[in-house]
Amino acid sequence: MARDVFSTNPVRGTKTREAKVDPNNAPLQVLSKPRAVRSNSADCSEGIVKLRIQFLANGQIGKVGLVKGLTKGLNQDAITAAKKMKFESATKNGKPISVYKIVDYHFFIY
Repeated sequence: MARDVFSTNPVRGTKTREAKVDPNNAPLQVLSKPRAVRSNSADCSEGIVKLRIQFLANGQIGKVGLVKGLTKGLNQDAITAAKKMKFESATKNGKPISVYKIVDYHFFIY
C-alpha cells in the first residue's frame, strides 16, 4: 500500500504530499490504445463511446461492455479497437490482478 510522505516545498516553505512508490502494489498501466476506425464512412454520428473494459491479470483483454454508446456501428468500432489495447497488469502484493477500467473513444467529424 502506498504511503503518503509530507515534505517541505523549498520554494514556498509549504508542506506537500508525495506518494511513495510500492513495487508490490501498482496500478494498471495502459501502454497503447489503438485509435477506433470508422467501418462505415457514411455514419455521420459524433460523440463519445464509453466502454467498461476488463484488463486480465494474464495480459489479455477480457470482457468489454458498453457504458454509453452512439450508433451500433461506432460502438462496435470502439470495441474492436479496445480489444487491441496493450497494457501492464495491475499488481497487488506483487501478483498481477484483473481490474476494470472505463475507457473513452471519441468520434468527431472534422
